[in-house]
Amino acid sequence: MLKIKAFTIIELVVTMVITSIVIGIAVALYLSLDFYFRDTISEYDKDNNILLTGSMIKHDIINAKEIVRNNSGFTVIITKNKKIRYDISDQHIIREINNLPDTILCSVNDLTINTLEDNTGLVNEIIINIGQGKNNIPLHFYKQYENDVLFELDK
Repeated sequence: MLKIKAFTIIELVVTMVITSIVIGIAVALYLSLDFYFRDTISEYDKDNNILLTGSMIKHDIINAKEIVRNNSGFTVIITKNKKIRYDISDQHIIREINNLPDTILCSVNDLTINTLEDNTGLVNEIIINIGQGKNNIPLHFYKQYENDVLFELDK
């Protein structure tokens, strides 16, 4: 009788079990890393959103001729015809320019708006504390007014 060399059924089953375990570990590792990187990217996007918001507010304040306080935030006056209104609540910051609002979703923990001490009503300091998870990110802005603006207001 001719004997054919082959694997036994037990050898094949053991190989399939070992292969299944290795594939299961690889899939679990992949899913774990995928979840970790998605969470990291989400946190990065939130941090980036806060940095972009701070940069945008800073740019507006630098270009502002005047900054005045309003009911729920402040208004940046660039020229007579160009005003940028910031409305700040617990859940978002709304930046409105030419009646076009732009909403920034973030958790605002605290807002401090300080004005000059000469009763002009001009804002010279804005502090926005934004909550990011367990952290609190302060955005601090200061406006140094030019002498001609202060002189105009004294008239």
